[in-house]
Amino acid sequence: MFGAKARLEARIKELERRLEGFDGEVSRRISEIADQCLGDPEQRVRFLLNSVATDLQRDLAVALERVEQAGVLAGRIQEQAAAEGAGQERFFAELDRVYHAKATGYVAIYYTGGRPAPVKLLVGSTRWPDLSVGELDPGADSSAFSGGVVRRGEYWTAQSKWQSKSIKIVFTPFL
Repeated sequence: MFGAKARLEARIKELERRLEGFDGEVSRRISEIADQCLGDPEQRVRFLLNSVATDLQRDLAVALERVEQAGVLAGRIQEQAAAEGAGQERFFAELDRVYHAKATGYVAIYYTGGRPAPVKLLVGSTRWPDLSVGELDPGADSSAFSGGVVRRGEYWTAQSKWQSKSIKIVFTPFL
């Protein structure tokens, strides 16, 4: 027990000695800075400009690192958006043709006049979609409209019993 106390006291003295040395170094540096600031005006200006330049250089390095990180992040976002089908154009579709959505989007079905025909918007995960998400009723007004969301990777079709030039189908991707 007494040996431990002696080792502890020796350690405390060693740390105090180191602290005195550190305190001396801090005092010396403060004196150096004070001499530079209180001396010749030209010397003070050089010292201040050097300090400002050092701070600006550090801030610039941090800013450049953040810009580089933002560039990497932007590249990743563009890659992911491209993989999700970003940039795909809106297009007019045909009745009874099955499409495979490269991007999530909206299918709009509407009449433009003439003889209306019944139309169902079918979606699904298989080549022959069978889930109805919208229906255009021929008994409705000639300005009737239907539509639905199709997710990326799903198949979809606008199915009708007969062809009609008055039916328009438009796929609009969300991205």
